Amino acid sequence: MVMATVMNPMMTITHLLRNNKLPKRPVRFLTGRFLYIYEMNKILYLSLIISFLSCAPSRFVSPLNKTESAVSFNFGGALIDYNGATIPVPLTSFTYGYGLNDKLTVFTGLHTTSLLFNNFQMEVGALKQVKVQNAWVPAISSALVFNYVTELQEGNPKLWPQLDANAFWNVINKKHQIHLGYSLWVDFKMIEDNRFAIINPHIGYTYKIKSWDIGTEIKFLAPGSDNSKLFVPYQSLLGDRGATGIYVNLSKRF
Repeated sequence: MVMATVMNPMMTITHLLRNNKLPKRPVRFLTGRFLYIYEMNKILYLSLIISFLSCAPSRFVSPLNKTESAVSFNFGGALIDYNGATIPVPLTSFTYGYGLNDKLTVFTGLHTTSLLFNNFQMEVGALKQVKVQNAWVPAISSALVFNYVTELQEGNPKLWPQLDANAFWNVINKKHQIHLGYSLWVDFKMIEDNRFAIINPHIGYTYKIKSWDIGTEIKFLAPGSDNSKLFVPYQSLLGDRGATGIYVNLSKRF
């Protein structure tokens, strides 16, 4: 049985990536990201773990109206086996969005769970609707997001872009919205493993009542990757491929 070494909570994933300080055996990090890794293919596995444990639901699928604002609270994460029970990693974040016009929304998000472990993590992005819905032919939207994380005391920042695309349908008096799409996380440090990005497909549902939106989303995190090489007890609907994430979102428009 391989025993895990408990690391100093201030030694984050970004610190290891920047300074190339990986131990020679699997490690458990206590920085808001509970994980084990193998030394082999370290950049790929670290990138996968960042994707699993830093991922959030789609911030916006459809644009806000012009000059409209929205504040959202998000909860959830990748599913793990915890003492025999399957639960999502309890990650939380807040998002603010503003409609520049009826087809373009800008937004920013703050990951509050990371703050509890002395990590500052946020993103800024913009979503544009590129096609309107025509009967049962879905509307199409796309978003460009920049994710940033750093240790509050030691620094070691990391920045990575993300490209999202969604097809969505507004049905039954536009009170119900169904969407499906993907998030593409770009990390050029994975080039040595003949990869440069991680794709995360997702499907979600939102119920709209007056100025409130209540939604949920299921993400298939890195479905092309073998999770058996990670000692984290990830749970996946696809067996040993990637991880499955479940997220809940509550939003207020004003």
